[in-house]
Amino acid sequence: MAVEDERTILEAMGYDVITVENDHKALALMEAEIEIDLVLLAFDLGPDGNPFKLAERIRMERGIPVVFLAEPGSSLSEGYEHLIKGSDRTVFSSTIGKYLSDDRPGIVSSDKKGLFEALVEQIDDIVVVKDLDLRIVATNHSLVKAAGCTSVSDLLGKTDDQIFGISEDEEPVRSYMADERHAQTLPQGQYILKEEPIVYPDGRTRIFLTKKYPIYDPHGRIIGTGNISRDISDRKESDRRIQALLEEKELILRESHHRIKNNMNTVMSILSLHAWSLTDPVAVGALNDARNRLSAMALLYDRLYRSGSVESMSIKDYLPPLVEDIVDTFPQGSCISTQLEVEDVILPAGLLSSLGILINELVTNSMKYAFVSGEGSLKVSVRKGDQSLRVEVSDDGPGFPDNFCYDDLENSSGFGMRLISMLVRQLRGSVTMKNDSGAISILEIPFSFDGVQKN
Repeated sequence: MAVEDERTILEAMGYDVITVENDHKALALMEAEIEIDLVLLAFDLGPDGNPFKLAERIRMERGIPVVFLAEPGSSLSEGYEHLIKGSDRTVFSSTIGKYLSDDRPGIVSSDKKGLFEALVEQIDDIVVVKDLDLRIVATNHSLVKAAGCTSVSDLLGKTDDQIFGISEDEEPVRSYMADERHAQTLPQGQYILKEEPIVYPDGRTRIFLTKKYPIYDPHGRIIGTGNISRDISDRKESDRRIQALLEEKELILRESHHRIKNNMNTVMSILSLHAWSLTDPVAVGALNDARNRLSAMALLYDRLYRSGSVESMSIKDYLPPLVEDIVDTFPQGSCISTQLEVEDVILPAGLLSSLGILINELVTNSMKYAFVSGEGSLKVSVRKGDQSLRVEVSDDGPGFPDNFCYDDLENSSGFGMRLISMLVRQLRGSVTMKNDSGAISILEIPFSFDGVQKN
């Protein structure tokens, strides 16, 4: 129990407070089934103006400690603890804390408080508690160091603009204080997390990751904000260096891809010149096939060089121009109707390279043998299944010959079929070839949802 004038300070300290106006109500409360730990008694509350008689009765009948609340200059009685009206929170906490259990919620003994303060002083993070006017009410030595002060007492009662000597309308103090005010509006359990610069007295700027959160009393009223700031400057510098190395690596890879593409173009030109100088159709066909295989890889390197990434790209950006280039190398290419159904799937460069060669072989095979009349249709589709990538190449030609070895491509007489078998095996996939109104070739490549080829 306490007089009404002191209720606010007691509740702010975390106590549940009941006030009564006279001795009769006080005695009635004593007889009720209410757990009371301490009575704070005004001098003018008692029978016949004798508060000591009421205090003695409370102590004898209920065993509850009594502390008197006296006016300044009052004559105090021995045998009872006294508090002077107008005393600050520290005096209240010290006097009342003697009679209350340290294990009750919201009550922290001086020993425990000392241990906690010692712990906070040892950590490198900046820990700050501010009131609703953004004044510091508690902090540790890490902020003392950052502010260039000599002790915590130099910071108590000050706002950020006073500590750092920067107007509250200027950065970074403006952001500090705006975030504090925002934190005061947050529900309990929510917080603000952001990076903040702190300029040290020697001119160095350090970057801190700061968590700002509201502090509520046991009655759900906002009473201040808490800040915990961790210096992440070294981590930020490490991240910057890593990013610089990654950018340098990407630049080197881009240049490498560009040079590889140029070298391939040179080899392709040599093969074309050599084929032009020959008269043997078999030899000419072999050289042109080799040139087309190089063309598929050169196109990939060119697309990677021009794209935003040198390590992966969408097959939708790679496959259409590849098929177009292959078809255009044949005399009847302009008479062939080409249908492409390609999903937008990001693939690593290594897998794209293998798929490019495979699709080159399958499309080339159709162009060579399916369109003897000079006309026809070609369809290429790429779809992402549950756990695989499905590639299908089909035409409306006469289909595979009767003696075609569907299940033994490795021993096929044609180099192209043996190459298909080898690459599919490397990709741990499967290939199915069949006739159905023309030749149909289906590739199944293990592929996970995150775009990573499965082992």
